[in-house]
Amino acid sequence: MRAVLIAALLLSGCDDDSTNSSAADLSAGGDDLSLAGRDLAGGDMPCAYRTFTGFIAGQTTPSYFSCACGCLIDSFESAAVSPLWGASMSTNASFVPMTGVGLGVALTSSSNTLEQGGLASEGRPTSQFYLDGDFDLRVEYDFGATPPPGSARLILGVRKPQSLNGTPQYEIEREQRADGANYYETMLGGVPAQMVATTETKGVLRLTRQGFTLTAYAGATQVSTLIAQEAGRLVVTLAATLQGCTVSDLGTSCGYTPRWHKLELSSGTLVNLPQ
Repeated sequence: MRAVLIAALLLSGCDDDSTNSSAADLSAGGDDLSLAGRDLAGGDMPCAYRTFTGFIAGQTTPSYFSCACGCLIDSFESAAVSPLWGASMSTNASFVPMTGVGLGVALTSSSNTLEQGGLASEGRPTSQFYLDGDFDLRVEYDFGATPPPGSARLILGVRKPQSLNGTPQYEIEREQRADGANYYETMLGGVPAQMVATTETKGVLRLTRQGFTLTAYAGATQVSTLIAQEAGRLVVTLAATLQGCTVSDLGTSCGYTPRWHKLELSSGTLVNLPQ
């Protein structure tokens, strides 16, 4: 039920703003000559780490952005939420861009309400992007200087595009429960969750796919793995949630501002169309 609720919040808040910051960036769109993630234009060029800036809007044929040697999808260091994302927010949530530091998500909860701020790579027709084939996706997180005041989660996920039947989703999250217990936890395609206890307040969440095998990591620690039934294109999602306050805060509101930083592919391919 929790996963369904978070997914619904992400879907309902997608932004259809027509702004496209990358329309003129031919290196990241149609000018990036590639087939199935393999660059055709640079056969003799050395492999290099790249920066993704989006695809050209309105394309009806596949355009690929190869990250064979790694690429930065979003540093989250800008003064605004990147137009790459469809963003969703509950009533008492807002994004707090921190120039040069990361993207904060300010969450305030009271009366046990669930508050969330989420990003999805699908939802803005001018800038959608998807993972294609094998990938190694990671993002840095930071709970902040003080522990969350209630039940809180930071989630890196991938899921099927909205245009396809079914909504399998695969997630790795950093969780603090209402009783103060802390875990890394996975949800991989509906199989039983796997948990690893932790005291870390910052670190790396990571998802990989090789063929049909999806694996979730917390830093270098493998938390869970799954052999899926398919290996189609996937939407990238990030979410931060807060629900309720600790016992000492009952009757009042409470809040915290976790941060995201440096979402990247160590390897993989991005594509502009869902299928």
